[in-house]
Amino acid sequence: MRVRDIIHPVGGRLRIVLDREPGTAAPIGRLSDPGRPEHPVILLDGLGLDLIAGFLLNAWLADHGRLADEESQSDWPLRLRLVDEQGRASVLLYQQERVLAVRDVFWDRLYGELLLVAAHARHMHDPAGPAVQPWAPPARLLH
Repeated sequence: MRVRDIIHPVGGRLRIVLDREPGTAAPIGRLSDPGRPEHPVILLDGLGLDLIAGFLLNAWLADHGRLADEESQSDWPLRLRLVDEQGRASVLLYQQERVLAVRDVFWDRLYGELLLVAAHARHMHDPAGPAVQPWAPPARLLH
């Protein structure tokens, strides 16, 4: 199990957990805000991890502008929406009746964590990893 908390100095916390789905070998991600009383947990497969990372990057590049909603129909359906409330941008993650707001102050750190979690999830799914030949130095260097 891999657990990371992203804590903002002004307040707020996000937690991302990577574990195996009970009864299977499939990796599962869990994104939550442990500081909220209702503590919503968003379940993520590999597609969800990648979609949130891409959406966060697009939201950051949109600079509080407009961005079309994104949806996935995977094992854990997910809808992503960029909102701007009183000059503070957030990405809302909807899953069934759960909603998790990711404020813009978390986007950069969460983006990095999602990339790391996605890499670990791929490895957990295929522990042998890709078939890669051992590195060998080139026969000669080109100058």
